[in-house]
Amino acid sequence: MSKIKQDVLNALEKESYISGGQIAKDLNISRTSVWKAIESLRKNGYEIKAVTNKGYQLVQTPNKIDGTLIESIVKKHQFVDHVFYLETVDSTQTYAMQKLRELDDTFIVVASEQQKGRGRFNRSWVSPKQSGLYMSIVFKPQLPLTEIGKFNYHISLAIQRAVSRVTNVEARIKWPNDIYVGEKKLCGFLTEIISESNLIDSIICGIGINLFDSEHLKDVQTAVSLEGAGESEINIEDFFNELIRSLKEAYVDFKNNRFNEILDEWIEHANIFERELTINSYNESYRAKALSIDENGFLDVLDSDGTIRKVISADIELN
Repeated sequence: MSKIKQDVLNALEKESYISGGQIAKDLNISRTSVWKAIESLRKNGYEIKAVTNKGYQLVQTPNKIDGTLIESIVKKHQFVDHVFYLETVDSTQTYAMQKLRELDDTFIVVASEQQKGRGRFNRSWVSPKQSGLYMSIVFKPQLPLTEIGKFNYHISLAIQRAVSRVTNVEARIKWPNDIYVGEKKLCGFLTEIISESNLIDSIICGIGINLFDSEHLKDVQTAVSLEGAGESEINIEDFFNELIRSLKEAYVDFKNNRFNEILDEWIEHANIFERELTINSYNESYRAKALSIDENGFLDVLDSDGTIRKVISADIELN
C-alpha cells in the first residue's frame, strides 16, 4: 500500500470527521491526492462517508484480511520496523527467511493464503484464502541463547489472551506452542532462530490461526476454527488489533525477563496437567504426566516408571 493511502487512512481513524483540505494540509499533499486515496480505500471495501461542511468519516472497515488494515494496525502499535502483506505466498516463514538476507530490522509478513504453510517438524499447515491469519514475525532480541526456552510461553500466552479478550471462545495452551479449544487445535506456531556466539540474533515466529470454517478444515478432524468453536461474528480488525497488542506485550515481557511473572497465568490456561500424555521425543516415545515448569521453561514430567524427566523439545499427545 502507498504511503499516502496509509497516511490518509490514519488521519480518518483519528477523527470523527475531517475535511479533505485538513488532511491535505496535515500531510502536505494535494486535495486531489487525498481524493484519489479515499477512492482507492473505498474500492478496497472501506466505507467512507462525505458530509457537507463536516468532511469525511470512516464508517466501517472491511471484515477481511487486507493489506491496508494489517499495515495500519501494526504501525499503530509500533510493533516492528517493516510490514509485508501478500495475497498468496508459499509460506510466510520461508518468505521471512529470504527477507532476512536483505534486512537487519524487525518485520512481519502476513498472507491471505499459504500454498505450502508449515508447522513444527515440517508438518503441513492448511492455509485457505481468507480463512485464517497466517503470519511470520522476525524479532531481534540479542539475548543469551539459553533464554529461548522461555519464548514459546510468552507467545502462546499472548495468543490465548487475544482469543479470550475478543471472543467468547475458551482457549487453552498445549505445550509447547499450540492453542486448543476442547480437544481440537485452533492455532499453532513455529519458532526458528538464528544465533551467533551464543546470542539469539533473530527469532522467526510463524503463527497460523484458524478464523473461519473452510472445506479443507472440515476434513481435518483434529482442527477447529473460531467460527467452528461457536464464535459467529468474528471482527477481523478487532481480533488482529488485540493479537498484535498482546504479542507486543509478550515480547516486551520476554525481553525484560518476566518469565516468572507470567508462568502462573500460563499454567492456569494450559491443558496438559492432570491427564496422561504421550511424549514423542527425537529417539523415544513414552507415557507421562506433567508435573511443573522449571525456571528455564523445561517441562518436568513423571513417566510410567516413576522417573521424573525434563522435557526440552518434544511433540506431546493428549490422552
